[in-house]
Amino acid sequence: MDIKKVWEKTKNFFKKIEKKNYVIAGSVLALGVAVTLAWVMTDSSGKEGFDYSQSSGMISQNLEASNTDGDENAQSDYFAVSQANRTRAREEAMAVLSSVVESESADQAAKDKAAEEIAQIARDIESESNIESLVVSKGFDACVAVVSGGTASIVVDSDSLIDSQLSQINEIVYEYTGILPENIKIIHK
Repeated sequence: MDIKKVWEKTKNFFKKIEKKNYVIAGSVLALGVAVTLAWVMTDSSGKEGFDYSQSSGMISQNLEASNTDGDENAQSDYFAVSQANRTRAREEAMAVLSSVVESESADQAAKDKAAEEIAQIARDIESESNIESLVVSKGFDACVAVVSGGTASIVVDSDSLIDSQLSQINEIVYEYTGILPENIKIIHK
């Protein structure tokens, strides 16, 4: 095929794409980058790569930082920092999705999809709050729950976990999210 014909077809294709599609594509790309960064910074196993079962952002870095001095303040700081990182990542995602919903150039399908994702994030936030409250009510000093994409990661303040505690946590998560135990990761800190 002639290179000039390919070039002309490419130019014609991009001329057909309207500005609103660029806005939508840019918003989706920004959201994808934010989610990917959260996943990359979450790998607490020490392996390179992604751990798609967590999305709280920098949880493994916080785990290492809080283990360095071993005192009680480091433990509570870990949970506070993890919750703050989770909140910041969610706020960034919500901002991107809100810009799509409010965009005059976005088509209705993109606005509806963005609104649906905002509603899902809101449900995840409510579930996380309920899970954290109930897990703490079971005798743990602190808890961070991250619910996203059909998975849940729960970090509890405990030296170890026994089977009955794991069952209680799995039951709480299932009750509020419908996520099955095989998609729940429970970590003691």
